[in-house]
Amino acid sequence: MRPARRHAVRRGAVRRGMTLVEVIVAIVILTGATLTMGGFISRFAHTASVSGIRATAAELAADRLETVKQAPTYAALEETYRGEETTVAGHPGFRRTTVISHVARSERGALDDYMLVTVVVTHASLGAPVKKTTIISAF
Repeated sequence: MRPARRHAVRRGAVRRGMTLVEVIVAIVILTGATLTMGGFISRFAHTASVSGIRATAAELAADRLETVKQAPTYAALEETYRGEETTVAGHPGFRRTTVISHVARSERGALDDYMLVTVVVTHASLGAPVKKTTIISAF
């Protein structure tokens, strides 16, 4: 006579499917990764937007400095270009201010005569304004 065999569970048997706990853990991990990526994408988009605005502001400041440098007469620089532009053509939301300081001083018999030109461009989305400065000597 043969002894009765019981149906024993073999070690290393292949399971079919996942347990409920494993599914919940996988969902929690996936949710955490998705939320982290969402936050990263949001910050990345904001940074890209602000850097685009900052680049435009730098271009507007450089453009204004080049315009001032091409002035036909040195004497008319202050009267012609000093001031504030509350609207910049083609660039809504930007403000551009041109500050011109005339420096004329005499040291040891030599006369220094030049204009210090600073252009400041602001926008509501910029934390700090963009400033560019140059010196134009008397011509």
